[in-house]
Amino acid sequence: MHTEAPNSSPGRVCPACYAYPASALQAPAILEVDTLYVAGGLYGNLEALDTLEALARNDIRDGQKVSIVFNGDFHWFDADVDWFMTVHERTQQWITLAGNVELELADRNTGAGCGCAYPPHVSDRVVHRSNAIMQRLQGTVGPVGRTSLERLPRLLAAQVGTARVLIVHGDTRNISGWRFAAEHLPPADSPLRERLGMTTAITDLVSLQEDFKASDADVIACSHTCLPAYCRLMTGSSERILANNGAAGMPNFDGMVCGLATRISRTDTPPPSALFGFTTGTVRCDAVKLEYDQPRWMKRFLGTWPEGSTAHSSYLTRLNGNVGYAPCEALRDFRSASTDT
Repeated sequence: MHTEAPNSSPGRVCPACYAYPASALQAPAILEVDTLYVAGGLYGNLEALDTLEALARNDIRDGQKVSIVFNGDFHWFDADVDWFMTVHERTQQWITLAGNVELELADRNTGAGCGCAYPPHVSDRVVHRSNAIMQRLQGTVGPVGRTSLERLPRLLAAQVGTARVLIVHGDTRNISGWRFAAEHLPPADSPLRERLGMTTAITDLVSLQEDFKASDADVIACSHTCLPAYCRLMTGSSERILANNGAAGMPNFDGMVCGLATRISRTDTPPPSALFGFTTGTVRCDAVKLEYDQPRWMKRFLGTWPEGSTAHSSYLTRLNGNVGYAPCEALRDFRSASTDT
């Protein structure tokens, strides 16, 4: 059994500057598209980025207006100057938002370590290794990259058809918030929580409904917490979707070596890359598979993070597709359980 670190220790603390002002949730939409891809947690995986851009190009060829939003943590494993700058230049061709990784790369003085704000069920060993990964990555980013990261917005509202989409990194309260983590969401009898040794969830349907009312969003898209969760619920007579894509740059389910992105589209037909999804109102929301070149990606990863390195110790098992999570656990429909009146 591990000893929990104090809440104020690096890697667990959530700085005040990470908080979203309540007024920010009502931000006007600055993007209007037919199809929107939201990819959180790319983590420097250029092979997953290749796949994501190919999916977007397919939709563009179909005559759709398409955009990609990287909602934070597009950097992480890319602790090599050339690799880092390639990720930087390619993601900047689309829309990028700050995650905790980008905030800590832009400002080393927050006292937040990696900025993940890990909850108690994450071991101290993992937290310490993440802090060390961040320290190495901070030595990679140069002045040009840091200046660009300082300018990144922290959330974005978009319009897909008639649906309002709010895109954040963690949750609607905090860039590193864990309220939308798979293990913190209903149902009460979550097998995932049992496996993690957790006794209760921190988020219930009432608080989820309040998030949608506060943001006036039809879809809230997020990531940060590494495991996907796609939830459909009701606020009054309206269906809403919470879409946490887990990680675009890492496997998300046992035996499936692919990343995930969220695709929100006016078209009601799921694309070939869809693993599962919901149709609600005027949009369809799918978790799409980013089936990347695994041998090439692992060669890139191991070239920077060989055996014995911090990232190797923390992530190799997952990068090989051993996640301890199944798609049936990620897809959650709460319409019949809604408590909203």
